[in-house]
Amino acid sequence: MGEGRRWGWGGVKGMGEGTTTGWGKIVGARYYISDSPRDNDGHGRHVASTAAGVAVEKASFYDGLAAGTARGGSVAAKIAVYKVCDEDDCPSRILLHAFDEAIVDGVHVISMSVDSLHLKEFLEDPQAIGAFHAVKHGIAAVC
Repeated sequence: MGEGRRWGWGGVKGMGEGTTTGWGKIVGARYYISDSPRDNDGHGRHVASTAAGVAVEKASFYDGLAAGTARGGSVAAKIAVYKVCDEDDCPSRILLHAFDEAIVDGVHVISMSVDSLHLKEFLEDPQAIGAFHAVKHGIAAVC
């Protein structure tokens, strides 16, 4: 992660006492549309662990099938959470604002997985616009 304003807001804003913060992986969390940075259905946690999950020995699928050590793609990576959606909506203005904050915070990669129910033309798509803006600042964007 970069320097500057980046991570002065560390910790996970809005989470209660005694909450785990991902084995020291989560450097901070911002949320814009709900009352918590937590995901609602496990999808965000799944994507984050695929990208940066710690090694888990003796992991398996259905009673020993494919047993071994499971780990994310970059075990040393840290995670900054920017929650822009709730169960019903992902407003464009909020999504673009979160891209801007991630850029200022100095993230190295923006990985997002947002279901788009209403596909937009490329030049009007907030994910494409935000990703282009991030790439202009040297940040890899995976959407």
